[in-house]
Amino acid sequence: MKKKGKSVRQIIGVVFGVAALGTFSLGFAITPKITAVGILVNSNGDDTTAGDRLCTLREAINNANAESDTTSGDCAAGTGNDVINFDPALAGQTIAASTAGDTSAGLSAFIINHRVTIQGLLASPGVTIARSSTGPNIRLFTVASGASLTLQYLTVKDGVARGGNGGSGFGFTGGGAAGLGGAIFNFGSLNILSSTLSNNQAIGGNGGAFDGGGSATSGGGGLSGDGSPGFGGNGGPPNGGAGAGFAFATGGSGGFGG
Repeated sequence: MKKKGKSVRQIIGVVFGVAALGTFSLGFAITPKITAVGILVNSNGDDTTAGDRLCTLREAINNANAESDTTSGDCAAGTGNDVINFDPALAGQTIAASTAGDTSAGLSAFIINHRVTIQGLLASPGVTIARSSTGPNIRLFTVASGASLTLQYLTVKDGVARGGNGGSGFGFTGGGAAGLGGAIFNFGSLNILSSTLSNNQAIGGNGGAFDGGGSATSGGGGLSGDGSPGFGGNGGPPNGGAGAGFAFATGGSGGFGG
């Protein structure tokens, strides 16, 4: 049987820190600026404090997902088909995502549930969306099935998708789960236009530790993970629990996607 190779689109996704199960397009050439009245972000914070007259990216995305206003007037209400813009005063600034807003496919800072365009600033310096250096290992975006995300004139950097470690057990222990891509995991539709993705990492989980006496025969890690000698079960699914048993232990929870 003839094996199907990866498409150019899939390969590009892996290289640029994007794991794509849905459709994905990447624009290398100069693209026209999307012009629309949208939700204006005027703060580089990462909080959801309602009523403070500051609209953060997290609040703007929450409104877009809710198709309403969840911010007591800080941001414009979402409609389900939204453009998120940035105040020019944010030129050269970084929005440092410090908390996970979604765990459906591992830890992600932001989940996109509808049709959303996040449009940076055309002039340099632009706006950067990054994982906080003091925060947990999280990717930046997950695009849900049936949803659409377009990124334009942005830098997306420092995301980390790390697979969970294999579970420990008395007998054969589990292999670590895969961490697939660090910037974006796409179940829906993704377009990246005139943007930069940099320093995003996908790291597999470690193989599980052997709790019993005698020789260890534990499973290997996922992508880039540190496996233990011998052999064992497969790594766990994206949010599978770490198991511990008398014989076989399951793999740990996965930071699955990128």
